[in-house]
Amino acid sequence: MTQHHHHESDIFIKEAEGHQRRYHKIVELTHSTTKAAGVMLLGAIIALIVANTAFHEPFYEFWHTEVSLGFGTAHAEMSLAHIINDILIGVHKADGEYVTIPDRKEAIKYCMEHAGAGDIVILAGKGHEDYQEIKGVKHHMDERDLIQEIIEGR
Repeated sequence: MTQHHHHESDIFIKEAEGHQRRYHKIVELTHSTTKAAGVMLLGAIIALIVANTAFHEPFYEFWHTEVSLGFGTAHAEMSLAHIINDILIGVHKADGEYVTIPDRKEAIKYCMEHAGAGDIVILAGKGHEDYQEIKGVKHHMDERDLIQEIIEGR
């Protein structure tokens, strides 16, 4: 099987250049904890405003939107609020304790080894990227490869 590696400079449709620039600005935002914290604070302020205005009802309906996920014959469905509550229950069970593991592969390994029955491990933040940027230098890093290495004990 041939693997294709795309670089961030690859543009397949000339008209998409503007969209790609905007997308990369969003990706850059997610790599900054200060900017991400600012977005979270802004989200909290917006939530307070919405909760105290006529937008409350549509907002409430949004959070009770059913989300479904299916693989073959297996199918699960729950509301966005239910998903958020499950996450908060997990945080509460840990009494606010957490572990910081800077090495992404070690962090993934830790999560896989400590996940309990019924737990779901979600690797968020990398998306389509097959690299990790450290001090402005991009290094090859694909989470699919990391997971395979962990499973194989490498």
